[in-house]
Amino acid sequence: MTGRFLSEFGVDYEPEFAIMRNEFSRTLGLSPQERKELEEKMGGAPLLTSIYVKQDWEVLLDQLDALGDMDDTMKNESITRIVYVIHSLEHVELKEQTLLKEGTWSVGKSISYSRYLAGDLPYMSDVDKAILTQVKLHKAYNFNVGMVLPYLVGSDKVFYMGEKNQLVPVSVTEEKPYLVLENEGTFIVLDGNFEAEDPKSQFTGEEVIITKKNDGLYTVYRFTCKQKLIYLQLVKQRLFPPTAEEPLKAFFHRHRNIINMQSVFMEDNDTARDYESTGHICLQVLPCKDHYIIDCFAQPLPGGSQLLVPGTGMAIVMDEKDGVHYRVKRHLRLESDNYAVLTVFCEEHCTNGDQ
Repeated sequence: MTGRFLSEFGVDYEPEFAIMRNEFSRTLGLSPQERKELEEKMGGAPLLTSIYVKQDWEVLLDQLDALGDMDDTMKNESITRIVYVIHSLEHVELKEQTLLKEGTWSVGKSISYSRYLAGDLPYMSDVDKAILTQVKLHKAYNFNVGMVLPYLVGSDKVFYMGEKNQLVPVSVTEEKPYLVLENEGTFIVLDGNFEAEDPKSQFTGEEVIITKKNDGLYTVYRFTCKQKLIYLQLVKQRLFPPTAEEPLKAFFHRHRNIINMQSVFMEDNDTARDYESTGHICLQVLPCKDHYIIDCFAQPLPGGSQLLVPGTGMAIVMDEKDGVHYRVKRHLRLESDNYAVLTVFCEEHCTNGDQ
């Protein structure tokens, strides 16, 4: 590696590995011949070129839009907001950020529990106040994801602490909880979309379950107390003998107003289209101040909202695309194979021997 600074992407070296030279080809000033050779070797154009980076004038207009929407009484005050930094499922830190003159948010400083609980922060939004109400209701002495994330679905104010104490954006999504019933011959198997592969990656509250899919992605599932009790007891049992098919059908039919059951067994509740997945793997790219964080997910329905750990989890998942509901049959083995191919590809093209 040499020491040339690549300012556009915040990379402080000139890479020699082929995969990296291909990705950073826009900033390296490569010859047309080398660009062509790299694209042929890597199987296509750089992925980073597909990430749209707003130009300075676009950022300026966005900032002025936000300023124009603010109350005139705030024009002489600094623009401040509360952000939520996830350290663990049981610990969420609140920070106070101020918009700097250059248009970026400050690193932020922690807000003390007593100061927040007093509720007299002038810049609190309606969402911040709703979260404060929950904290007071639970008489909590710390903030967990169950108190915070249900109010922050789709918000841009959720982060985790990355390298060098940089705040990395977190995506918070929401899915309706459902059960899937499949006859696998020896057993009838019941699974829930709200289950986590690792119990340590799941938070269970009174009327909510939150699953951490990775540091940058959390999913919220909302229940009534009755629903949650029924769902959790059913997935705990999970395996039923073939003789249970008719009693299960009758049970789910009786409670169809409480339980969201997705199965071809339940003809009166079956409105989803069937789709067979191709083992599609996608990349999640999280922008940081001076780098990107990239993670891999299986996306059983291309263009859908489901992002899952490749090769693990439920074989049947529900998803939605363009307003249409789909029952998607995952190819777990193919997902694992595709993920392995991607991993091997990266390893082969990120070695000192590959220039």
